[in-house]
Parts: sequence; structure tokens; C-alpha cells
Amino acid sequence: MSETVPQTLEDVKNRIGSLTDQATNALNGAANHAVNQLDAASSAMTQTAERTRLALDETLQQAEHLSGTLTTNLQQILADSVRGWMSEHPLIAWMIHHPLWTLVLILLGLFLSWGLVGAAAQLTKKVWVLVLQGPFKLAQLLAQGILRLFNLAKPPQLAQLEREDHLQKRLSEILNRLESLRQEQEALIREMELLVLSKR
Repeated sequence: MSETVPQTLEDVKNRIGSLTDQATNALNGAANHAVNQLDAASSAMTQTAERTRLALDETLQQAEHLSGTLTTNLQQILADSVRGWMSEHPLIAWMIHHPLWTLVLILLGLFLSWGLVGAAAQLTKKVWVLVLQGPFKLAQLLAQGILRLFNLAKPPQLAQLEREDHLQKRLSEILNRLESLRQEQEALIREMELLVLSKR
């Protein structure tokens, strides 16, 4: 039995070595297979990413080309439209090409319009004043007419007395005014003499 145990041990050892080799080989095979699968997947992903990048680049180039074409066409359409409109409206075209003259003409137009509005306001004001004063002036004319009738009806002596009384009052006013002017003249002459004497 002593031979069988070492032999059994040897068999077990061989068996373990064989199993270890098999396990190592299986593990190496699985690892190689996994590495190959990872390499294949990585390669497939790289190719897919490259294809995607190329497709995106191509799409971007097409979009840029389309955008450039669209922009050019839109500019052309707008330019043609503006040219056509300008040819139909030469006054506005002239105003755009001569902005300083346009500004001067606009300011002149505003100034003239302002004057016209002011004149219309003055005319309206005068019309309203006449309309509102009309009844009063009519009443004044009627009152003057009635007073003239009464003056004609007065006896001539009374009218003569009133005229003389009026003349007397007026003469008195004139004399008073002349006296005040004479006094003022004398005061001014005295002041002038004082100024002349003080200068010497």
C-alpha cells in the first residue's frame, strides 16, 4: 500500500497538473477569444465612428453649400427687388442717394408746415374773436344810433352848451399838461446845469 499511496499521489499530482494545464489552456483560449472579440468590437466601433464622422463631414459640407447657395440666391432676389422698386420710385431713390439734400428739404418742409399751421391758428383765432364780438359790436352800433337820434332831438342850445363845456374842459386839460411839461423842462435844465458844472 505504500506504493499505491505515492503512486496515487503521483497520479493526483499528474491529474492536478493536467487539470491545471487544461484550465490554463481553457483560460488562455477564453482570454484570447475575449481579446479577439474585443479587438473585433473595437475595430467595428472604430470603423463605425469613422463612417459616422465621414457622413457628418459630408452632411456639413452639403449644408454649407446649401446655405451658401441659399444666401446668394436670397441676396440676388432682394437686390433685384430693391432695384425694381427704386426704378419705380425715382424720387425715393434720389432721396436715398442725396441724404443731406433730403434732410434740408425735410427741415424746410417742416418749417413751412409750422408756419402754415400758425397762420391757420391765427386766422381761426381772429374769426372766433369776430364771431364772439359780433353781438357786442351790433349792440354798440344800435346804442350809438339811438344816441344820435336823441342828440338830433335835443334843442340846439343844449347841444351848443355841451360843446362849449367840452371845449372848456379840453382847454383846461391842455393848459394843465403844458404847465406840467414846463415844470419838467425847468427841472431838466437845472439838472443839466448841475451836471455841466460838476464836470468842470
